[in-house]
Amino acid sequence: MKGLNEGKGKVRYTKCQQEKLVEIMERNPEVARGATSNPTSFWKDVALELNSMGPAVKDGAAWKRTWTSIAKPVDKNKPLVWLYRPIN
Repeated sequence: MKGLNEGKGKVRYTKCQQEKLVEIMERNPEVARGATSNPTSFWKDVALELNSMGPAVKDGAAWKRTWTSIAKPVDKNKPLVWLYRPIN
């Protein structure tokens, strides 16, 4: 499966990884809104799961940045409602 950054020789993440990240965040809305007791541990576990899908391999902090780049709150008063930009 080709990644988003095909012409530059480096894969940022695949469509499968993006879909899995969205699935993980839907199961963990407290993390999506930033209300978790141990976010470092959570993102480390996310990195292990997503990296196993490859070819993009990132640490937990990088996957967190990926999430914030593809998701945004629809309304500041409703932080649990997220939109994300699916990739083609």
